[in-house]
Amino acid sequence: MLRNLGDLRLNQKAPSVWDSRKGPSQGIRYRTGMPPAPPVWHYSRDDLRAYDRWEKRVRIWEMQVASYLPAMNLFVSLKGEAEEELENADLKKINAKEGIEFILSTLRSALKTRAIYQKQKYMHDYEHVSRFANEGVRAFCNRYHRVERALQACRIDIEPMYDSEARGD
Repeated sequence: MLRNLGDLRLNQKAPSVWDSRKGPSQGIRYRTGMPPAPPVWHYSRDDLRAYDRWEKRVRIWEMQVASYLPAMNLFVSLKGEAEEELENADLKKINAKEGIEFILSTLRSALKTRAIYQKQKYMHDYEHVSRFANEGVRAFCNRYHRVERALQACRIDIEPMYDSEARGD
């Protein structure tokens, strides 16, 4: 009879009451230890893809710290031009659930280089690509493919310009 009562007790699920001491939301626990540091903005003004690279690193960092902390760490880590852009931003928007998205959207318009300048630079690089003195063939081919990939990232398709034999030449 006691065995049946124990089985009955195990089969009944007690309603679980969640509160913020158990974690950020139900089923997710806070992690302990040192969270990964947010990516630092340290790019030069001449780098056309600086914002895109930094945003990608922020997205990766966001996945890493999902169970650690809110966006305030990212805000505190900003230096230089990025810090100046968010100097007068509303802290309630930064410390909200969508705080990282708010930071990125605010910085996007100020820091991201216009696409036309990127396209101009990559087209210039493509039109003037040549093998340097003392540069190996493999190194040149790798550099050439990087230039092609940069153009494709800007949605410029160079495949129809030459057939495979002409491109190989």
